[in-house]
Amino acid sequence: MNDCGDIRVTKKLLVSFSIGKYKDQFLCDVVPMHAEHILLGHPWQFDRKVTHNGYRNRYSLILNNHTIELTPLRPTETYADQIKIVRECK
Repeated sequence: MNDCGDIRVTKKLLVSFSIGKYKDQFLCDVVPMHAEHILLGHPWQFDRKVTHNGYRNRYSLILNNHTIELTPLRPTETYADQIKIVRECK
């Protein structure tokens, strides 16, 4: 039992993803939830020594001696991405 009710982790999944040139993968717990995007949480942040700038809404990390800054999509990019996803699902 946890704060979210009686949710038990019974499966794990290796997730590969890319954001621009940044590519990564991580092992995550599978729990029932409604989400349409990857939710990168504390394990990913701590394992990769990620720094979050809450004011600028940016995540920074160092990979292969290069600093990578992950930034949110602009509203027009988000809309185009959603249209692409809808077309791929049909």
